[in-house]
Amino acid sequence: MRALGTFAGNPLDAIPISAIDGLFLASSATFSSALEDRHIKTGGIRTMRDLADAPQFIEPGRNSRIAKVQITRGQFKGHLSRYRQISAETVSWTASGDPDRTASLIDNARQIGALRKDGYGVIAAVTVETDPAIDPLSFKGRPLRPIPVDHPCAADIDPATPQAEDTWRPPYWSAENRARCYLPDRQTFN
Repeated sequence: MRALGTFAGNPLDAIPISAIDGLFLASSATFSSALEDRHIKTGGIRTMRDLADAPQFIEPGRNSRIAKVQITRGQFKGHLSRYRQISAETVSWTASGDPDRTASLIDNARQIGALRKDGYGVIAAVTVETDPAIDPLSFKGRPLRPIPVDHPCAADIDPATPQAEDTWRPPYWSAENRARCYLPDRQTFN
């Protein structure tokens, strides 16, 4: 959207969830009646998105005048991506912020997850329950999301909690947002 000139701001500023020093006050997703499966998907060029860059990856073949998409080499080479698919009756988060704007943001997304462009992650309904007494970051000293060990919000976390390198703020794909974090475990949510 920035490249197209349709949005000039910082997308993180539009997220209606409170944050402290870059850490959103929201738990990781929890799932009810979850079924988990692993998928491997071939990825590469995205026709609708990359078509404007066609001259960069369409070349004539060796013995042909017909242009072909080069997916065996170069920056548009096909690759395998591994995904974890979770089918669940409900997906929920605990968060601190503006509940109405957050519900609207999720509802307008229509789908969530890495494979939403392929039809996965359809949102059937969005409901909000408010309870200011619930801590969105921890439960009984256990983190509900990755929290950097040196972050002010980690003060209430049990120091015996498992730690590992993880991303803790968006964009989650960026290695710049990795740090040694206290990590949640599945028992935290049960």
